[in-house]
Amino acid sequence: MFLRVIFQETGNFEKGTIRAFGEKPDGWTKPDEVEIESLTATQKKAFAAVVATIQAKGEPWSATQVWVYSAIDPESDPAAPALRLVIEAQHDETGALKTFPDMYVTDASAIKLFNTLTK
Repeated sequence: MFLRVIFQETGNFEKGTIRAFGEKPDGWTKPDEVEIESLTATQKKAFAAVVATIQAKGEPWSATQVWVYSAIDPESDPAAPALRLVIEAQHDETGALKTFPDMYVTDASAIKLFNTLTK
């Protein structure tokens, strides 16, 4: 299972759609989705850890969408659970698109949110 987060407005992390894709125990199903605005207060706090990682990629790039996968943090010893982000961003001045692969989030609440949305 993985999540795809699509932001309605480039760089606006408060409005968008989170879609869960992948095989569930009942086989492949229609993707489940939730609007970012409809997350609970606790879930929004957890999503903030993901947003902080997205923002860390640096300016002048603004995220348009993000793919989120369950992973192990490659820089931790011993291995620790993490979320791997693949970020598609648009250049603020030229409009060019760029992919920022392999950014990791190790925040426990963000991992819990991922697990809630993909189960």
